[in-house]
Amino acid sequence: MDQQRLNVFLLDCLAFGSLKGFRWFELYMRGREEVIVRVKTDQMGINQSRSSSYSDRSYRDTLPKSRSKLLNVQSGLPPASPCDRETEKDTTKTAILIAGYARYGRPFVWIRSNHRTLMKVQEGGIVDEDLPLKLRSTDNWCTSDIKIFDVVEDIVTLFNESASVNPFAVDHGFFHKLSLNERTVTSGAMVDFLLRTFNRNSKFASEVLKDIHLLLECHFTSCSSNNTSA
Repeated sequence: MDQQRLNVFLLDCLAFGSLKGFRWFELYMRGREEVIVRVKTDQMGINQSRSSSYSDRSYRDTLPKSRSKLLNVQSGLPPASPCDRETEKDTTKTAILIAGYARYGRPFVWIRSNHRTLMKVQEGGIVDEDLPLKLRSTDNWCTSDIKIFDVVEDIVTLFNESASVNPFAVDHGFFHKLSLNERTVTSGAMVDFLLRTFNRNSKFASEVLKDIHLLLECHFTSCSSNNTSA
């Protein structure tokens, strides 16, 4: 049963990982079992943390108490993929790995960049980069029907406080920059995802609905233009 649930989760990851046009994050598939979420960094929190030495204070210490409880790690359970040193050069985004490895039988989440800014530095300046984060969504995997967007919601709101109103906010300007055919397909896929998010009665459903209306207008306008040009 657990393996079947994990397989469904991984299928959802494949569909979700192909989406483009979110305001607060970008998605990249890395094989069947891994999704990279690159969250736009909350620069205010990062700048605050850099005003003190890493050994005394980290970004974790600057988070509100309700969020700082999330930025904990579990022992063991390393990821299959190493950290991407190229992404670490970009401090405007934080790379997060969501993976559902068969050997663990459930999804886990790891930070893949900005470790020294986001995590407690151990004595001697050592940071263990391969400890999974302790999140509400992954903690509740065994007792709740957890979806990939539940995990992403935890991640995005944890690392960017501005996204708490609606972590799945859409960057509408992104769609208008696409070619007509690509805009039609990409906007349709996003609308399908947002409708499923809305139907889960999330606390930000009203914000999601606004984006759905705007994207539907964009989608049907693109479809109409395609038919006219044909």
